[in-house]
Amino acid sequence: EAREELVRTAREATEPWLRAEALRWLGQLEAPAHAALLTAALGDDSWEKRWWPGADEAAWALFRWGSPEALGALLTAWLSGCTADLVDYLGAHLARQEGRTAVEPPAPRARSLTARFIERPDAGG
Repeated sequence: EAREELVRTAREATEPWLRAEALRWLGQLEAPAHAALLTAALGDDSWEKRWWPGADEAAWALFRWGSPEALGALLTAWLSGCTADLVDYLGAHLARQEGRTAVEPPAPRARSLTARFIERPDAGG
C-alpha cells in the first residue's frame, strides 16, 4: 500500500517537491520496476519547467540503476533538453560500462532544496 501511494504521488502530486521526493524513494527502492515512471519524469514540457526537482531525482535513480535501458533514457532526455543535470551522470555511466573508473557524481541538487521546502513550505524553495 505504501508503494502504491509513492507511485500515485510521483504521478499525480501537484507540488513538484512532493513529486520529487516520491520519485527519489521509488528509485531507491526498485528503479527497474519503475523505469517507465522515472523515464517519464525526465520530460518537463511545462513552460516554467516546474518539474525539474523530479527530473533530477529520476535522472539520479536511472544513473544509479546503471543498465543499458537507463543509459538510453538518460541520453534521450539529454538530447531533448531535459532540465536535470545529466552530463555528469552520462559521463560516469559510460565510464562504468567501458570498465573505466568513474567518479560518482553528487546527489541531485534538488535534494537539499526538497528537504528544506517540505520542512518549511513558506521558505519558497
